[in-house]
Amino acid sequence: MRTTIKLIIVLALIILAVSFIQENPWLNDANEIHFLSYRTIPIPLSLIIPGCVLMGALLVTGSMLIAQFKLKKKLRQQCKKTSQLEAELHSLRNLPLVEPGIEKKPDTEVVPKIG
Repeated sequence: MRTTIKLIIVLALIILAVSFIQENPWLNDANEIHFLSYRTIPIPLSLIIPGCVLMGALLVTGSMLIAQFKLKKKLRQQCKKTSQLEAELHSLRNLPLVEPGIEKKPDTEVVPKIG
């Protein structure tokens, strides 16, 4: 259901953008992009603006993916460390209470009776 609603919203935005471009002829005027010493061929403004939006979306998506991969790596490391600590805790809980080789003292001492 959510996917359908999102798809309808995206399609509505595309239809609005296309109708806006058709009603404003100045958006179809060819413009050159100058950056440092580089120049592009004349491109209509109606292609430049969506191209810039698309490039921005790709940059944001790329940076989010990099951050997500770093977080997954850290999560894997933390899970491995947690399992090691749980194994150590389990082994410590199962240690015997009396060490082998040490004799246990009797609970009561026998006192010899004199005469």
